Amino acid sequence: MDYTNIHKLINYLRATYKILDEEWKKSVQALGLTQAEHHLLSIVYYEKIISMSKLAQLGLIDISTVMQVTKRLTQKGLISIEKDERDLRVSYVKLTELGAEKVRTSYEGTLKLQAYIDQFIANSEENKKFMEQLADFQQELNQHFHGREFVEWVEKSSKRDTHGA
Repeated sequence: MDYTNIHKLINYLRATYKILDEEWKKSVQALGLTQAEHHLLSIVYYEKIISMSKLAQLGLIDISTVMQVTKRLTQKGLISIEKDERDLRVSYVKLTELGAEKVRTSYEGTLKLQAYIDQFIANSEENKKFMEQLADFQQELNQHFHGREFVEWVEKSSKRDTHGA
């Protein structure tokens, strides 16, 4: 078996994620958030109100982690948690105005990785088509591993205005 392709895949994807991860960490730390907190806040921002289990599903994280992170977000005054009146086992998460403002502020800057991609696309029509094909591949890949509902949510939420959603 030829391990060259898997070796490249693992290392290039990991290196690309490191770029994104470091920038994301720095940008949200400036807002007094962790990446996990920002990730969940962003999902709630797009959904307006969401159950804990749905938040875990869309966040691709374990429900116990959601419970820990939402506890911190509640203590920071960024979300509120309400029990379902008909089924007290179900809790719903909503942003406070402060939470919504944190999310809006977090999207004001441009990450260097995004700026690089934008410049790459602007360089030629061929680059633009390549990035469209790459996005299509990522969509198919994620649908295979995370399901249609996840991909549909990503597509739907990415079309919403982050400053007035």
